[in-house]
Amino acid sequence: MSRLTKMVFLAAIISFFQIAGVGNISFAQHGMPPQHPVTQEKKVVYETATLPTVESVQLAIKKATGDTLPPLTLPCGVSTNVPGTDVDIIVSDFYTCWKWNDRPINKTFDEQNPAIKVDVFKSDSLLYSRWAFMNMPFFGLQGALGHSGEAEKDLGFTLIEYTGLEIPADISRVTVE
Repeated sequence: MSRLTKMVFLAAIISFFQIAGVGNISFAQHGMPPQHPVTQEKKVVYETATLPTVESVQLAIKKATGDTLPPLTLPCGVSTNVPGTDVDIIVSDFYTCWKWNDRPINKTFDEQNPAIKVDVFKSDSLLYSRWAFMNMPFFGLQGALGHSGEAEKDLGFTLIEYTGLEIPADISRVTVE
């Protein structure tokens, strides 16, 4: 096929789509339904109204440089120094089934995707927060690798185990979007 033939063919295709688009506008302007009406699907999201709690957790800790620190067992809600660093961490917000839906939600009390929020502090100032999952080792840390020298101070966490799980009375909430 010659170059001129290809150009004519391409122009014909573009013209066809332009005419088809104008035709749909014309139908809409005359109050006629479009050929393929778009239906809006509603998204149903189940979540628990309150979070479960745990007494303590054991975390695996890894620096963005690749160095692994010894596992650390710590109580929830208590500031604890990460040995060999100048930062403290506080673990909170335990999820038995962490899921993202424009924000973290606890999808169920079944222990399908356990996770805990880890806040990292230096001199009482929050540096960043990370999620520690049992099923996704060092989630979020891979994004820090290979960036600025400041990123080398980042820590990644993996939830190894937890103790003292308490499940609240399930007051499920359904969100329809």
